[in-house]
Amino acid sequence: MLHKRTVEDLGQSEYRAGVEHQDKRVDLSHEFERQYFGDVMLFSMEKLCANAYPEKLPDKETLMAVLQQTEQELSERYYQKHKQLVSIIKQLKDIVDNQQAWWNQDSASAEAVKHLQQFILNMEHNFGSKAQTYQQINNAKHKQQRMQAMCDAILHYPKDREHWQAIL
Repeated sequence: MLHKRTVEDLGQSEYRAGVEHQDKRVDLSHEFERQYFGDVMLFSMEKLCANAYPEKLPDKETLMAVLQQTEQELSERYYQKHKQLVSIIKQLKDIVDNQQAWWNQDSASAEAVKHLQQFILNMEHNFGSKAQTYQQINNAKHKQQRMQAMCDAILHYPKDREHWQAIL
């Protein structure tokens, strides 16, 4: 999510949409949220296509059940990964902050240690136990809005496709 791209008109790099870079802080919360619900949509579409979508359009209740089941499966996988990340971030922080380690005894390593500490702060901000990213994807109201928007888009797709065919 941190891949930069060069904008030819500007001649400088920029982060992809949803990645906010302010001073030393990199905030991935918007990109993470889009990625999460993009995964819900992608894996729901796999299930729907296996059942002949878009030729066979499911009713709204069936479609919402597929979306909810997929989201629940992904939620569990993301939760497990989140637990792992919290543990790994703590381990990394303990290693980097170990005052007995050679890198904290050698002044030539001070700059590198500061960069690692900043990296850890960004990791805590984006993936730590209090990360906004996880709060947002687990917010019931937000989740329901996203699920409803996906449901509507999938249900309207055949009509939208017909309109595009007529225009083209």
